[in-house]
Amino acid sequence: MAKSSPPAAGAVALLFDRALDLDCTYGATGKDSLRGTGPTRMPEAKDALRTGKVPRKAFLTLHAQGNQFDLNFNPEQFLCASTKLPEVEEAETPRALFEERITLLRDLAKTIDALYQTFLQTRASSAWESTSNTMRKWIAATTPKPVMVSVA
Repeated sequence: MAKSSPPAAGAVALLFDRALDLDCTYGATGKDSLRGTGPTRMPEAKDALRTGKVPRKAFLTLHAQGNQFDLNFNPEQFLCASTKLPEVEEAETPRALFEERITLLRDLAKTIDALYQTFLQTRASSAWESTSNTMRKWIAATTPKPVMVSVA
């Protein structure tokens, strides 16, 4: 889970959940499609990054402004392919329901814009070198091997 505090959105929690598709930038090492709870915790995710694959599509769960949004995200196009908005609890009319859903979409768009702004500020700052070194070290670190236990 990544946590951030974008300027216009308040605290945000972002989880990669259910699906992560990675692809080799140069078409040399193929594709990986990881499915299941927490695909970024799978050893195959780190192996894919280590071999030069980049995320092409991810299922994200985003918690912001007291709401949960589930969406398929394409990072290359910065595109939300399908989005599940929170349920509207008490809409008295179809128009009120429509307006509330539009408000939720606007909140999601503002949150994604604020996350991107936070990324750009970090990317353009002197902190980027430290951040990218930390990511490189995490990718390069070997995953501990499972320990075999004998049960009598």
